[in-house]
Amino acid sequence: MNSTFRRLGPSELLPRYIFAEALFAGRSVLEIGAVASTGGRSAEFLTARGARSVLACDADLAAVDAAQQAFAGSALGYRAEVFDDLETGSFDLVLIADLAQCVRRPELVREVRRLLADHGFLLGGLRNPAGLSLSQLVQPEASEDAVTHGLLVDVLAPCFSHLQIATQSPVLGYQLAFEQGEGLRVDGTLASTGEAAYFIVVAGQRPSPLFEPTWVQLPPEPLAYTAGMGVAELAGAVAQLGVLSRDLDDERTRARRLEQDVSTAAHALARVEVEAQLAADRAAEREQRVLEQTANARTLEDQLDEMKGAMARVRDELAAERVRLVAEVERLEGERARLGERLEAAEADCEALRRLANGSKDREVELATAVADRESKLEILHRRLSAQDAELASLRRSLPRSTLQVQQIYERATAELTALKAELFRRSESRPAQTGESEPKKG
Repeated sequence: MNSTFRRLGPSELLPRYIFAEALFAGRSVLEIGAVASTGGRSAEFLTARGARSVLACDADLAAVDAAQQAFAGSALGYRAEVFDDLETGSFDLVLIADLAQCVRRPELVREVRRLLADHGFLLGGLRNPAGLSLSQLVQPEASEDAVTHGLLVDVLAPCFSHLQIATQSPVLGYQLAFEQGEGLRVDGTLASTGEAAYFIVVAGQRPSPLFEPTWVQLPPEPLAYTAGMGVAELAGAVAQLGVLSRDLDDERTRARRLEQDVSTAAHALARVEVEAQLAADRAAEREQRVLEQTANARTLEDQLDEMKGAMARVRDELAAERVRLVAEVERLEGERARLGERLEAAEADCEALRRLANGSKDREVELATAVADRESKLEILHRRLSAQDAELASLRRSLPRSTLQVQQIYERATAELTALKAELFRRSESRPAQTGESEPKKG
């Protein structure tokens, strides 16, 4: 069958595009679900009729690749039916070839609402099983679960404030006109009334403009060639259609099971990916902690080395101070010994003077003066000796205290060094446990 009259082919999609041309002229358009049925020509038609840019999406990846190679350009692109990376509010019009999938996939409606600008519109068709379509004249439609008009409205109403519905019906007749004539007069007297083939829904946050009734002419050849089929061929075709219909039902059943399996596998894959990402994050966090602890250990080692150097300097200073104090004590003891000798000499002189004073009255005054002078000098020597004794006692008292202070400082430094060594050993022991099984534990 010629692709012009296939289900959702150019004969069914392009007339509704022409009907709503005012919605896409000069605007950005997203087309969903028409690449496989039109070979990508419906999107090319939109750019030819004035759309600023068109992005056509379809689940059939082979059809998308073929259309991309054949028709893609600066204002026209084709891609798989994935919308996560598209910017919110980036389209003025979204065209959906078959609105029945909005009922089967309500998440599609929410995604379309996100992609539409506030002033934008959604336009699509819903097959009316009670009406006759042009594609059905060429090849009967296989039975399938019909999506009713009411179900579609229930899905669209929560996302769009305004829903307007037009009808799309096939027309059979002749055109009678002079070449220079203008306008078109349609007389439906000879046609029987019937149901529309499609309901055309225009949804948005504001009412859409109303369009004039439109009659789009199509090439009659594909339909005319089907009239040559004989009765036997027609019966064979009907029988084959029955077989194909049963096969189609079986394939749909298998497809549903496959979709369920794929959905289950996708959920499992998503869960595994999330778990893998969490594991990677935990591993990165553990690695970061190991790096931080390694840096801390190096810092502690540096501090330990500095503390050892400081303790060595303190020990040297304390040893030098002890030597100095011992030398000072020895010097003071020597000074005291000399002062004691001088004191004994002075006392001997005083005793001699006293004896001289007792033996000679004539020299009493002179001796008394000399004795007073000697006693004065002796008093001075006594005071100096007392001061030396006090200083020596102070030094003797401070020497044990200094020694005790030195010992306390050395003990504190030794305790801090021991604590640092214990902390360093504890962190080095905890490092393998934090990195998991990357390094076996030491016994």
